[in-house]
Amino acid sequence: MTAEPHVHRDPILDPPKKKKKLSTGAIVGIAMSVIVHGLAGLYLYNNKFVLKEMTYEDEAVDVELMEVPPPPPPPPPPRPR
Repeated sequence: MTAEPHVHRDPILDPPKKKKKLSTGAIVGIAMSVIVHGLAGLYLYNNKFVLKEMTYEDEAVDVELMEVPPPPPPPPPPRPR
């Protein structure tokens, strides 16, 4: 085995390491998400929530109450023989 020398990095004096860039798929996914959220926000902003007004009229109705006829009398008891 060959021993690789350890490289000491001084964070103050050495330039920063290069960061990896985002992949094309990640960029496309983020862009699509931003577009969809923007369209959803625009739709909700422009949507008018209007209550449907209903008018009710109070019309008095003349009602004639009829008296209920009394129940018929019970049948007479049977005659004993």
